[in-house]
Amino acid sequence: SLHKSVPGSCVTMYANKDSEQKPSMHPKQKELLLKLAQVGLIAAFLAYISFREIQPMILNHYGISSGGGGSSFITSGSCKGDLASRVPQAVTLMDIAFPWKHVKPKNVDVQHPWNKPRAEGWTPKLAPAEERAPKWIVITSINAPTEQVEQWSTLHPEWRLVIVGDKKSPEDFNQTNCVFLPWTEHDRLGFSLSKVLPYNSYSRKMLGYLYAIQHGAALVYETDDDNGFKPTMPLTNFLPEKALVTSLQADPATKVANPYAHFGIPTMWPRGYPINAGLDKGIDADAPLAYGAASMEPKLIPIQQALADLDPDVDAIFRLVRAKELGNFKFNPTAPPLSYPAGVMSPYNSQNTVHYASAFWGLYIPGSVAMRVCDIWRSYWAQRLLWEIGGEVAFLPASVDQVRSPHDYLGDFLEEVQMYTQAGKLVAYLRAWECGKPTLFDCAIKLTHDMAVEGYWGATDVEIMTAWLTDLYELGVENPPVTGTYTPIASGSESTITTMTGVKVRK
Repeated sequence: SLHKSVPGSCVTMYANKDSEQKPSMHPKQKELLLKLAQVGLIAAFLAYISFREIQPMILNHYGISSGGGGSSFITSGSCKGDLASRVPQAVTLMDIAFPWKHVKPKNVDVQHPWNKPRAEGWTPKLAPAEERAPKWIVITSINAPTEQVEQWSTLHPEWRLVIVGDKKSPEDFNQTNCVFLPWTEHDRLGFSLSKVLPYNSYSRKMLGYLYAIQHGAALVYETDDDNGFKPTMPLTNFLPEKALVTSLQADPATKVANPYAHFGIPTMWPRGYPINAGLDKGIDADAPLAYGAASMEPKLIPIQQALADLDPDVDAIFRLVRAKELGNFKFNPTAPPLSYPAGVMSPYNSQNTVHYASAFWGLYIPGSVAMRVCDIWRSYWAQRLLWEIGGEVAFLPASVDQVRSPHDYLGDFLEEVQMYTQAGKLVAYLRAWECGKPTLFDCAIKLTHDMAVEGYWGATDVEIMTAWLTDLYELGVENPPVTGTYTPIASGSESTITTMTGVKVRK
């Protein structure tokens, strides 16, 4: 049965994303910046030369067949569709990275299921009480069971484990103490989401989230099959949904902040951190850090990201220029948890993250962008929506060791092109974005639509988001009202920061 935790019945989906270190000396900093500049030149070259000049490499990596009438996508993460009808003969890498830009999303100003009154006697579509549990771990993988997956299964029964399968997952996957969701059975789960999600896509992990919520989850922990918890803290370092937490008091001009600096490695930046910010003051080893006292009132921090030691989540540029250092990084374990105020963003991933019930909507993973981009785009999207309900994302010390499975760094780089070219623009866009809707779900669908219009992801994500929110609504997930406390910041302006004395500063 899919709806019972049966020993020896488990499959995983697709999750591989992604530090004691001496302070860098100035010569090392210069060497790093030189290497970054070299990689930047390579990136610019790849982005602007014609498709015909790099055709063999691009075709091979993205699985595109060429001949006669043009080019067509066969498989590229979750991006599918005929390119021949909408690209010229000379196709740039940018055209390949964002094939959806000419597809307009449907209008979302309609009455959605969550806007209608519930019928008399309505009850959420939950599993029987005896099958429910409050704490769930969700993993996805295309690999056979790893040592780390075996480790997570040992936390049963306090934590229930669900692993989502996809077409690339081993058919004979066998792991005790978990729930197996093979791709052949996804439509039988009863979620409308399964009918609109692409296959061989990281976004199918969302079916695991829905399964956990259906089976009583009060919080969902997500990780990858190459992350193992530290024996001293098996999922014990996360904070309550509302907690006193230190705020990093950034300069009023700060749009994006680097949590890796707070935890002791200022020369490293997380995957998804805007490159222009990283080369400015984000990775400056001498950048001052100013802290504010924890608020006297608990903050709403329903999304919490703990870091990973050894091989942290960084982008392909970092990996290409500092490959020899990977596998040995350790963050400062004594640095306190922190959050950033509304108006200041930081990317987070899906490899060591907790979502409480009030932020289950934030588990959404876009289905139209590359796997190396999807959870990062989610993080920016979710942070902006959190501001609408007075929430923040908390960052915590490392609680897992990542032993990263083999990756093609050049392949990762190509998948991350959109991230390098759009992350900074996306941050500015989100800070200036205005919702104007009464509830969080309405804001979520509007922002999804608006990001599709701006070309940050595809029109299909509007359809996927509608199905996602509808399934959450039918499972009884709360659709909170918007508080209206965040004031959008026009591009080029500076954010409002509350200082230790409570004084608000604005440019």
